[in-house]
Amino acid sequence: MIYVVGCQPDVLGLIIVVLSLDSMGMHMDGLNFTSLNKWVFVVFGLSFAFCASLILIFLYDIDLYQLIAKEGANAELLTAIFYLLSGIIVLYLCWQRFCRGESIRSILFFVMLGMFFLFVAGEEESWGQWIFSFNTPEYVREVNYQGEVNLHNMEFFKNFRGLLDPHRVLNALVVLFGIVVPLFNKIFTRFRDFLASINFPVCPVYSSIIFVFGIIYEKIGFTIMPHWAHTEISEFIFSISFLIFSLSFYIEYKNSY
Repeated sequence: MIYVVGCQPDVLGLIIVVLSLDSMGMHMDGLNFTSLNKWVFVVFGLSFAFCASLILIFLYDIDLYQLIAKEGANAELLTAIFYLLSGIIVLYLCWQRFCRGESIRSILFFVMLGMFFLFVAGEEESWGQWIFSFNTPEYVREVNYQGEVNLHNMEFFKNFRGLLDPHRVLNALVVLFGIVVPLFNKIFTRFRDFLASINFPVCPVYSSIIFVFGIIYEKIGFTIMPHWAHTEISEFIFSISFLIFSLSFYIEYKNSY
């Protein structure tokens, strides 16, 4: 993956983050701890412990920090694994709902979300190239400026790098799906009714908090010392939140039966 040091959240994004934290993080009435499985809390707790460790490593051992975050290393592999697990969980949930008689229309957005998770997982590890070390086909090498088996490094996207930078697009999706939509869902009744009518998956509060943390982590990291590794770590944090989101929806569905 190509890392662009300048592609950090803008002022508007930070304002959205602050408003989200104030509206959701400080009002926990939407967070029903008793209804959640212990595994959500395990992932949640381990995630924050890991992120705290990364902060300490960043402050005291930048070489180790780069080693953890470099392409094909621990953070990227875990990111791919978490997206893969998220996709499997969501699609398995869709299959169970379909088998119970729900229509394709009612689970359409969940299917799309699950497919998106699997796609990102594949792209993170260049569809297994980093794991299995297979060679890039010549016809792919000719159109991929990093010589890898993935789509986000294709020459076509290089011409639109400012607009279609993968990390910038992911940040925009996270802000929209993980922060703005849940915030509007909480504030505006008509918006909430509309999302319910189309069975749109709304990110739970605890996932939104982690999304906020990931954006702030990257912003603070670039402020302290601009470095490409911050983007990889923030993407890892986003994958944690998506996994918790997937687990929570699956557990909620299982508890309803």
